[in-house]
Amino acid sequence: MDRSSVEGILHENGYDDFKWDSGSDIEVCQWARFKRMFGCPSYGKNGAAKTVPVPRLGKNGACPPRLSRPCPEGLGVDVFAIVRKLGFPIEVLTDYEQTMNRYSFLMVE
Repeated sequence: MDRSSVEGILHENGYDDFKWDSGSDIEVCQWARFKRMFGCPSYGKNGAAKTVPVPRLGKNGACPPRLSRPCPEGLGVDVFAIVRKLGFPIEVLTDYEQTMNRYSFLMVE
């Protein structure tokens, strides 16, 4: 599948606010992975934080391991650096009333 086909699928499904980036430009760092491992109390529990579950869940509510996907931080991806480089807003929130910016990454080989 080529780039224009992927863009067509994205547009057909209402995803118009996206940007392309090269895998070689993705900033990877150990601190992001370590922060997830040691800074998240639910790391590794029922698929939370360690992996991002897909919609189908197993009987106990946890994502079956073969269907789980690693979160960007689990791969060492510096989400803040990528998002800022692509020109999207992202800040550390200091209050639960602040609006959270959410981003997804589609990594294609």
